[in-house]
Amino acid sequence: MVFFDTDCLAAFLWVRREYLLVQLCLGQLILPYPVFKELLRVPPLRKPVNGLLHQGYFQRMEILTGTPEARTYFELTTRGVGGLRPLGNGEAAALTLAKAHNGFVASNNFRDIGPYLSMYSLRNLPTGFILGQAHANGLITEAEGNQIWTAMLSRKRILPASTFSQYLQSTYRNDHQAFLAP
Repeated sequence: MVFFDTDCLAAFLWVRREYLLVQLCLGQLILPYPVFKELLRVPPLRKPVNGLLHQGYFQRMEILTGTPEARTYFELTTRGVGGLRPLGNGEAAALTLAKAHNGFVASNNFRDIGPYLSMYSLRNLPTGFILGQAHANGLITEAEGNQIWTAMLSRKRILPASTFSQYLQSTYRNDHQAFLAP
């Protein structure tokens, strides 16, 4: 199961490339309810988000009150855990649900979630890695990857390199090894 944070899914939605997430067969794609609410607040993203849900490509998942997940979510959003700083609602929901279901977190905000990923032994699928996988699987060319990357940057998405080509030459190998690590 892959639990998406707002920033990662929005990167694909803004440039109308959400179909890559479906074509990659990453596993069950989960939209935590707080992430769904955040995306609905952005009018241009409402229709594609609802489309992904209605077509069955994504499933929406809630954190139920009174559960261990609800306690974890509350701690992550209010005071942090283990001396770490609190997280936003979307990040906390993705982490909480990934922890509860032994899943993956799809987020670009490694600075904030990185310590929690280590604490909970979770793996991250950032936007760059997902695009790298699309390239490795022949879904996009490197030139198309550069176009998508540029479009994402123009939509104020934070990515780890200036171009997709630079990412492939440096960071993708590290992300790929981190993804394969237990």
